[in-house]
Amino acid sequence: MCGQTDSILGKGSAASKIMEIRTRLKRGYILKQSAIAVVSIALGLWGVYDYVWTIPNQQEAHDRLDVCQAIVALHETEPDDETFEQKKEVALEKVQAKLDDLAEQAGHQEDSPEVAPATEQEALDQQVANLKKTIEQLDAQGELGWLKTLLLFRQAVVTPRPPATMQSSLSGIHAAAWEIATQGVSEFAEVSKPETYDRVIKGLIFIPCLPFGLYMLGALAIKNRKHYRLDKEGNLHLPGGETWNRDDIQDINMNKWMSKSIARPQHADGREVKLDDYIHQDMHLIVGGLAHRFHPDQWHEDARKVKTEDDELEGDDDSGSEDVADDNAVETAERG
Repeated sequence: MCGQTDSILGKGSAASKIMEIRTRLKRGYILKQSAIAVVSIALGLWGVYDYVWTIPNQQEAHDRLDVCQAIVALHETEPDDETFEQKKEVALEKVQAKLDDLAEQAGHQEDSPEVAPATEQEALDQQVANLKKTIEQLDAQGELGWLKTLLLFRQAVVTPRPPATMQSSLSGIHAAAWEIATQGVSEFAEVSKPETYDRVIKGLIFIPCLPFGLYMLGALAIKNRKHYRLDKEGNLHLPGGETWNRDDIQDINMNKWMSKSIARPQHADGREVKLDDYIHQDMHLIVGGLAHRFHPDQWHEDARKVKTEDDELEGDDDSGSEDVADDNAVETAERG
């Protein structure tokens, strides 16, 4: 056994024939961490997509459904009905709110001149220019059709209707508004309003998975470049370029080796370094070489614990008990 120890730690004439021990990340660990990272990134991208695209579009569709329902409800109510004015006020408020949203979306107000126009004509020209720019921007965003619909709805709401005018006898702008609103209700009938917790879940749970997954990939890449090495002379080379000379290594702490596969060599200056066999391939050979050097009666070179006489006696007792139990079982079966 001593000859084996000398060969691993680089002593004796056989040292030149023994290759150094160099660790690498275990394939299982790489696959596991990569899988977690990929799943995290996928969940994060899903959260970003829903937060930025799906939920806003769902909210916009529901808002349009709400506007169309208000227009339909207004035009299905007689002008002399006591609820007509209330429905008219609600419809006008919802239509104007969406018009304001479109104006804010176009952002033409940001380009308003800091100096007020000197004449009414200049003010009118500025308003026309802003309106043209708004229309161009909304057209580029695909919202020009919705703008025209809202303007039609608003005109229909503010245009008086003759008393006792039912939906079946609507004409002109009122008939057009009712028809478009009815189509909108049918189109968005299946749309449900996003719940508040949808954004909370996506924003606080799913989206943070994206940077977490990217961090895991980065950390895995860094770990994959780090190696531990025990050379032929018994010097321990650590990631980052630090080297512990053979004579500077005073002992190795093996208290957690059997339970967690973690050992800690101890430097002469009191420092310790963590050696984790769960992550690194062939780490047990480095740990075993050091442990066998300092405690040859307790550890083999491959980091297996040396069985004591008490362990062997305990094993014999266990096997004897098993033999007795087997004999009793056979005897009971024969009697039966």
